[in-house]
Amino acid sequence: ERFRAITQCYYRGSDAVVLVCDLTNANCLRSLPRWLDDVYHLAKKNARVIVCGNKCDQEEKRQVSMEDIRAMFDHHHHHLQDVLFLETSAKTGKNVLEAYKSVAEATVKQMQAQSLQYERHANNAYGDRLDVGGESLLGGRRVCPCTII
Repeated sequence: ERFRAITQCYYRGSDAVVLVCDLTNANCLRSLPRWLDDVYHLAKKNARVIVCGNKCDQEEKRQVSMEDIRAMFDHHHHHLQDVLFLETSAKTGKNVLEAYKSVAEATVKQMQAQSLQYERHANNAYGDRLDVGGESLLGGRRVCPCTII
């Protein structure tokens, strides 16, 4: 909560937003509606929202289920469209790459929708190239100034 004002500037006008909820901390579920309100008001209208329930590897300490998160979302934030819910583990890597790929795909779609140029590569299975943190997500040279924080 103490970083809320600072983080708002990071997702203002964003194409995609990843919110991470600690599945071993029930307070996280209570804070999530405020974060989702910020996303709704500050990110782009059609921003891709991904809600990651992290620490799914700590089943014995779990206090929040993904069903709890979905129910809260359905009750409070049904106005946000196309939300992806993933159980993740930073420790084991479960679904982490899937979350990044979803962000990258949303960013590429936004670029296409805005008629920005992007580079297509016939030899690339995904078709598009996008940098994540200064390095190409899909290999090769840097072709996009996008950064995922």
